[in-house]
Amino acid sequence: MNRIIKPLFAAGSLIVSMSAADAQGVFNELATRIANASNTLEITTQQLDASKAEVLGSVAPEDPEIEFGYLWPQTRGERNRWSAGISQRLPDFRRRQAAGKVAGAIDSLKNCEVAAVHAENLFAARTRLIEYVTARNYHGLIHRVHENYDSLLSKYDRAWHNGEVTLLDLNKIKIEHTRTYCENLEADGQMNSIIRVIEQQSKGTVTADDLKNLTDYPAWYVPDGRQAATVSGEKCGHDQWNCVADGCDFVMPDLSDLKDAYRRSPQYRLAEARAKTSAAKVELASKARFPQFSVGYEHAYEDGTHFNGLSLGMTLPVYSRKQEKQVALLEARAQQLTEEQTQIDTYSQIEADYVRASALKQQMDMLGPVIVSTDNLRLLRMALDGGEMSLLTYLQEINYYIDVTKSYFEIEKEYMLLMAGLMKYSELPASCN
Repeated sequence: MNRIIKPLFAAGSLIVSMSAADAQGVFNELATRIANASNTLEITTQQLDASKAEVLGSVAPEDPEIEFGYLWPQTRGERNRWSAGISQRLPDFRRRQAAGKVAGAIDSLKNCEVAAVHAENLFAARTRLIEYVTARNYHGLIHRVHENYDSLLSKYDRAWHNGEVTLLDLNKIKIEHTRTYCENLEADGQMNSIIRVIEQQSKGTVTADDLKNLTDYPAWYVPDGRQAATVSGEKCGHDQWNCVADGCDFVMPDLSDLKDAYRRSPQYRLAEARAKTSAAKVELASKARFPQFSVGYEHAYEDGTHFNGLSLGMTLPVYSRKQEKQVALLEARAQQLTEEQTQIDTYSQIEADYVRASALKQQMDMLGPVIVSTDNLRLLRMALDGGEMSLLTYLQEINYYIDVTKSYFEIEKEYMLLMAGLMKYSELPASCN
C-alpha cells in the first residue's frame, strides 16, 4: 500500500494517477463487470421506450367507428326504418408533428439517461470494491497479528514449562490470542460477506478468485494544495490516456476545473435533455386546442327508399384542452425547479467532497509512512525479544498499533469513496447531445 503517486490531469477528467497500472486495470475491469451486470440500464431503456410509445400512440389514427340504428313504427302500415354508417376521425397533423418532436427529445433523453445510469452503476460497483479492499486490508492486519500471537503463545508455553515466565504472563498471551482469534473470524466473515454481495450483484461475472487479484485501491489522486506539477505536452501530445500510462505530469486542476468537468458530464446533460423533453410536451399539449374532424359514409332505409350520404364531424375543444396544456406547463416548471436544485446540491457536494478528500489526503501522507510503510509488528517483536520492553507494554503497544492502523484504514476508505463520487461526475465522457 506504499505508493509513489504522480498527480495527473486530463481535460474533462478527474485527477488520476497510475502508480501501479496493473492494479488500476484490475479494479476498473472488475468495476465494469459489476456495473454491466445491473438491470437498471435495461429498466431505464424500457421505461423511456414505453414513454415514447405512449406519446406516439396518443396521436395514432383512431379506429374506425361503425354505427347501426333500427326503428319500429308505432302505427300500422308504416315500414321499419334502419341506418348504418362508418366514420373515421382524420389525423391531426399538427399533433403528430409535435409528437414526433417529443419522441425525438425522448431518444436524446434516453442516451443521457443511459450514460448517467451507467455512471451511477459504476460508482456503486466501485464502492463495493473499495469496501472489499478495506475489509481485505483489515483482515490481513488481524490475521498477521493472530499469527504473531500463535508463535508467541508457543514460545511462552515452552518458557512457562521451563519455569522462565510466570503463569500470569502466559495467561496474558492466551487472552490476547483468543481475542485476536475472534477478531480474525469476524474479519474473515465480513470479507466473505462482501465477496458474496459482489458475486450476486455481478451475476457471477466477478468471482472470489477474481477478487484475489485486487490487492489495492485504484491510484486516484486529489491534490492537497501543497504540491505542484509541470506540463509535458511535447512528450504526451494530445492522447491523454496514453499520457497517463506513460506517467506524464499535468498541471493540477483546482475546484473550478472539477465543476467545469461536471458541466460536461452525462448528469448535467441529462438535466438539459429533460428540459427539452418537457418543452416538447408543452408544445404537444398546446396543439390540443385545435378541433379535430371526422368523415364517414352513411346508408339509410326509410319509407321503402334507400339513401346514401356522407357525414362530417368536428370536436369543440372548450374545457379539457385548456387543462391539458396547463398540466404540461406545471410539470415542466416543476421539472425545471427540480433540476436547478439538483445542480445547486451537486455543486455543493462536489466542493465539500473535494475539500474533505484533500484534507484526508494530507492525513494519509503524514500517517502512511509511519503506519503502513513501517513494519511496526516486526519492530515491536524485536523489542520484546531483545528485552527492551515488558510483555504488558508489548501487548499495549500491539493494541495501540491495531487501533491506529484501523483508523488509517477508515481514513483511506473514506478518501477512496469520496474519490469514487467525484469520478462519477468527471471521468465518463458525455454521450448525449
